[in-house]
Amino acid sequence: MKKDRRIAFNILTSLLSIMNQNDESNVDCVLAKYLLEHLNEIPKLSIYKLADACYVSRSSIHRFVRSCGYESFREFKKASVDADMHRRRFIQYTDFTDYPVHLKYQTMQMMEDVTRIADSEEMNRTIEAIHDSREVVFLVADDSSSPVRVFQQQMTAVNKIIRVLTSSNTNLSMIDSLTDKDLLVVCSISGNFAIIINDDIHDMSMKKILLTTNRTTLFSSSYDTIFYLSSYRFSASSNLVASQNIYTAYSLSYFLDLLFHFYYVRYQSELKKDPH
Repeated sequence: MKKDRRIAFNILTSLLSIMNQNDESNVDCVLAKYLLEHLNEIPKLSIYKLADACYVSRSSIHRFVRSCGYESFREFKKASVDADMHRRRFIQYTDFTDYPVHLKYQTMQMMEDVTRIADSEEMNRTIEAIHDSREVVFLVADDSSSPVRVFQQQMTAVNKIIRVLTSSNTNLSMIDSLTDKDLLVVCSISGNFAIIINDDIHDMSMKKILLTTNRTTLFSSSYDTIFYLSSYRFSASSNLVASQNIYTAYSLSYFLDLLFHFYYVRYQSELKKDPH
């Protein structure tokens, strides 16, 4: 694996994360906020115009784009096209005349799909792997990390500590130390994030599990177990597909709730007795 390789995944997520984590006067925050406000202009934006608009140096911009996982401002601008696609997909996702009825129907279908795959031998083996592994690491795109962080808290309640690494602040070299005694769970419902990191984790020795809806054969040799959270047979192996649907919105949270429940039922006898 390349040393200190950053995950360049979703510009929109990276910019929001930078803005949220820094003071308003911070150079990175100033740049992130300006770029978010002019997202559709980034492909044609010159580094000189950006420097003048934000009152920063070009060297500051170069450091900024490298912190986002890109080698150059040119590469950053090229990737911004996908960010604008993601933004437009949020509008498409909600643009229905009777959205509440549509959402209810889609949610019921998603719950049926996830419940079906959760009630399986693969789920039982996953529960055992989480319990028996020395280290358990969940790797997830930052914009999908909320349900994983909740799951992390849930697992502490049953005396199992797991780590959560996200695309916005994770250096891939951080997982190089994992061995065959450890478990890596990659959460990538659309498959986009898993495509980005596939070459890096393909030959790593730890047990690997993928949660996704993308049925591309690209992942088949990289993971020991793949949970397909949708019965819909979607596949994309090279071009990243900007997507927002009921599965990207809710299926990970629902799956992890079921996973925690089954883990608790299986190992509740091991919980420390409350002295009170």
